[in-house]
Amino acid sequence: MNDFIQNMLFMVAKAHMWHFQTMSFAVHVALDEFYSELQGLVDTVAEAGMGVHGILDYTGELQQFSSVDNCVADIKQFHVMLTAQHEIHSEQKHFGITNPIEDIMTLCNKTVYKLENLS
Repeated sequence: MNDFIQNMLFMVAKAHMWHFQTMSFAVHVALDEFYSELQGLVDTVAEAGMGVHGILDYTGELQQFSSVDNCVADIKQFHVMLTAQHEIHSEQKHFGITNPIEDIMTLCNKTVYKLENLS
């Protein structure tokens, strides 16, 4: 759970950086919505996870920021990670964790749509 939460928090930071990097207003707005909504959803997953697994211990590896040119691919890869975590927590019947993960997955899909089709 620790690495999962750390990866989600880093996605918030990456999306915020991409938001600053882009020269496209449509991408700027789509990424603003993404990181703004994602922050609260990550907080919900983290708190629900701590309710099940206890206090988090952030000991994961340092991650690297990527260019805004990679944002769609990175969000799609993030969705793959979310899907795997959703499956794990569904099997364990941790629905307080799986439901907000589903909300994040929906947010990822909406954002990819906007980035691929409206920018």
